[in-house]
Amino acid sequence: MPGTPHDGAPAHDPQTANDVRPPLWFAPASAGLVLAIGVLVGLRGFSETILAWGRPFWQVTYRSGLIRRGLVGSIFQGLYSGLPSSTQTMLIIQISLLVVLALLAGFATWLAILVAGAPTRSHALRLTLLSLPIIGSALFPMLVFTVGYLDGILLLFAFSCTVLLARGHLWPAVCLASVAPFVHELFLCLWIPIAIFGYSALLRRGGTRTRRILLPALLVPFVSSAVVVLFSSRAATGRELALRVTGTTNFRAKLLREEFGQSIGFALRRMEPLHSRYWWPTEVAALGYYCWPAILAAVLYMFWRWEVLDRLAKAALVLAILSPWASLMVAWDLSRLILLANALVLMVILGLETGLIDEPFGQLRHATVGGLCAATGFAVALPFMYVYFDRGYYLNNGPLRWTLMPLLRPVLNSWFHLV
Repeated sequence: MPGTPHDGAPAHDPQTANDVRPPLWFAPASAGLVLAIGVLVGLRGFSETILAWGRPFWQVTYRSGLIRRGLVGSIFQGLYSGLPSSTQTMLIIQISLLVVLALLAGFATWLAILVAGAPTRSHALRLTLLSLPIIGSALFPMLVFTVGYLDGILLLFAFSCTVLLARGHLWPAVCLASVAPFVHELFLCLWIPIAIFGYSALLRRGGTRTRRILLPALLVPFVSSAVVVLFSSRAATGRELALRVTGTTNFRAKLLREEFGQSIGFALRRMEPLHSRYWWPTEVAALGYYCWPAILAAVLYMFWRWEVLDRLAKAALVLAILSPWASLMVAWDLSRLILLANALVLMVILGLETGLIDEPFGQLRHATVGGLCAATGFAVALPFMYVYFDRGYYLNNGPLRWTLMPLLRPVLNSWFHLV
């Protein structure tokens, strides 16, 4: 109704007009909350081992020719190939954890910068509370658990590109995004919402750029991905796996067939029976269970900023949720991949807010504050599980050993087939 105050009320709302700028301690407090929650929750996934299907990414190189997913191994082996296997194992674990910590610190720092520049206390509080359920979700436990996999590195690329685009630096972002597919072509799923956000943000910033420059530039990473997929050598991949990857002949053959050398057609044929059999309730339940913080944040942010967001910005938020889900058309790691949506949504929101920080929000109700605080607690309390389409595993390391598993086990078992 006209004149009725709500969370999306116009800028002249009396309460908002009388709100004062946040005190200096708001910014470090927001960053501290992000770091504390992220570390404590992330330790649930801590393991002193490398996942068997993750280690090969650090072993294969470009010495035999162009192969998919060979950049990290080329750099790592170029630096440490002379070290014994046990030492390399410790280095991979340490580097993987440092990457996750760097991503968490990046989110904390970006949020602190926005909070420090917020025009009102309610504005700063809103941004912080919107971020915390995502930080408290299964995102960081998953990144910590999947030691050896390249998800954390890809998210660092995505984070850096989003920051650069939010600050108006088109070509540095494009260059980074064009390198990332050589780490793993999965980056393309991350780049789609980021590129749409970047197009919106750079148009908003104005300047001398035109659509004729922006669109081709933002499409360059797609060309890079095509080069990786189309021009990688299956023979070179087979040689690298045979020369450098530890394990049985059967294991290396599976790596060639299902991880480093799979075609799109093969992946689609392999995944079709899983989607047909497990789309209900497993796949739909996983989207809700793992991505509800991202969905909540996207919906609330669009509601609050509806009048100032253009269609591209709204599309970027929606695609930040859907794009990781679409990657499941060719991959079976259900929980691992679907959780990337949480990180993407937070990146896009922080990126959008970088350009809108001077645009005031409406009134922030006490019920909204309480609801987001409760959502953060709920996110932290949910059990952490690694879930495939056909089975799931409950994991619970670290100091936060309490979860809602005793209450939720029957329903989670029916959804995710716990073993």
